[in-house]
Amino acid sequence: MLASMVVYAHLLPNVADVGKAAVAGFFRLSGFLVTRIVNGRYSDGVRGFGIFVLNRALRIYPTFWVCLAFAFAAIALFPTVAANTNPRMVLTSDIGEIAKQILIFGQLGPEGRAPVGWISVGWSLSVELVYYLLIATVLGRSKIATALWLVFGVGTMVYAIGNLGLDEAYFSYLYITLVFAIGAALHHFGEWFDKVFSLIANKGSPKAAIAAIALLLVYVFWQEPIGIYIYLETRSMDEIARVLPLDSIWIFYGTLPFAAFAMWATLAVRVDDSSVLTGSKLAKVSEYLGELSYPVFLLHFAMLILVTGLLGGTGGQGPERVLWHSLVAIPLVYILAMLVVRFVEQPVQRLRDKVRDLTDGKSADPRIKNVHVP
Repeated sequence: MLASMVVYAHLLPNVADVGKAAVAGFFRLSGFLVTRIVNGRYSDGVRGFGIFVLNRALRIYPTFWVCLAFAFAAIALFPTVAANTNPRMVLTSDIGEIAKQILIFGQLGPEGRAPVGWISVGWSLSVELVYYLLIATVLGRSKIATALWLVFGVGTMVYAIGNLGLDEAYFSYLYITLVFAIGAALHHFGEWFDKVFSLIANKGSPKAAIAAIALLLVYVFWQEPIGIYIYLETRSMDEIARVLPLDSIWIFYGTLPFAAFAMWATLAVRVDDSSVLTGSKLAKVSEYLGELSYPVFLLHFAMLILVTGLLGGTGGQGPERVLWHSLVAIPLVYILAMLVVRFVEQPVQRLRDKVRDLTDGKSADPRIKNVHVP
């Protein structure tokens, strides 16, 4: 769902910051998942940390490099379309910028995103990698550390709301920290979340999980139909901005309680073999869609460039794009993602399973069996 929200935000006409909410969802899931596994399977000291780093590298880099090669080819074939579609998707001879594309680290710096991004969302992986290391070494290792981190995160949010614009806060390591911290807190302080959220929903109820996700989506998407209606009537983005709180930092941070509730409700559903989540065809479909999320996340802009170029388009941003180019590109993104899963991710997963079995830590939590994040 999160990857599809990013595709919607980047390839289709929209007015709100749906993509930002989706990327924050990936960050929150990572905060929970990494905290859980470094205190579980990878809890056996330096050895466990080393195996954790290797396993995360196998999760991130093989698929990323395959998608990077595809993006490079699309940009090389249609450089003008690429630059018109996303100004950061340009070729460069700068060795430092090329290294950032390959290594991921450095795609987000103190001044914001790097000027070059062959995979335009690569900056978010740079953030993920930094927080993987911080969580595994310090921030997620104990309740005290996570509690202090959560308080610090709230402080950064208060400062950002009062002093920064949305992009300044969003494209940063510091002001996005609360999102990861909430995920970590769901692991260490699950009982507290139980007490709070159980006041409004039954823990473990599939209906509660569905309702919580629906509530989050309503909050994230509520501006969309209003904004699209205004645009169709006026053809003016300025009029939309006058009526709706677009690019509002408080709207972005306002997703956090809804998202925390949705995550708690979803993770609280039983995951044994008789569960509605794992014991049905629907669950298998859901798990497979989760596997597709990472390559879909990485491939969508490059596919739009390739389709636009092959169909004779010139590219563009927002309303400048030709809608039917996007409509052709979207199913092709998912088809290519299926091939990446089949021929890259699944073979690598078998290797990751062997690496994971080298640990002496605690057994894996079944609640993260079907959780897929970069």
